[in-house]
Amino acid sequence: FLFPILVVGDGCGVLFNNTGPKITNTTCTCDAGVLSNCNSSPAGIYLYFIYDISDTTSLKTPLTSISPATFDSFSLLQQLSLAYNELSFLPEEIFFNLTSLVALSLQYNRLTALPELIFSKLTALEILTLNSNYLTEIVPKLFDSLTQLNWLSLQGNLLQSLPADIFYFNSNLADNSSTLFLNLNPWNCSSSTDQNTTCLVEILHNSPLVFQAVKNAFQQF
Repeated sequence: FLFPILVVGDGCGVLFNNTGPKITNTTCTCDAGVLSNCNSSPAGIYLYFIYDISDTTSLKTPLTSISPATFDSFSLLQQLSLAYNELSFLPEEIFFNLTSLVALSLQYNRLTALPELIFSKLTALEILTLNSNYLTEIVPKLFDSLTQLNWLSLQGNLLQSLPADIFYFNSNLADNSSTLFLNLNPWNCSSSTDQNTTCLVEILHNSPLVFQAVKNAFQQF
């Protein structure tokens, strides 16, 4: 990801990347790890929230919560990172107005579950990173609206299985240029002799378009 700007706000910290455009009048409120009241004029297209204790320009404290209407004024936003924080829950409507979003980074948080409709308005999304969380299940239809998705990382969670048709509407994941990461999960393949490929047949038997991509993902073991 390349995120040329970060938010300037009370307690949020400041970070600028010289490789891209700067928008200095994007503001948010960060109070005790709770992110809220984000505004930008003109409309920003990149937002990057990251906590790094070694970086004095990053968030001053990790985010633990985000108010539901935080991003309501960012319909033109294209890239958003909330990585490397301590988020354990996201409101279902948090991304509903981000209809232009192309890349969303949620890795290295404490997410245990995701509401079924949380990505339902992200029809332009191409890149989604959910790796290194504590997800124990993926609910059916979670990715149904992501018809443009060509990069998905679910590695390093606590997933044992996936709904059989979870990638039915994500045919781009079968393209040679796409990437799907599923490794480093405790997949329950006890009935299979081959813990990589046979298990995938069982998990994804209704998603033949992405089987080869999934099989390749497991070759990273």
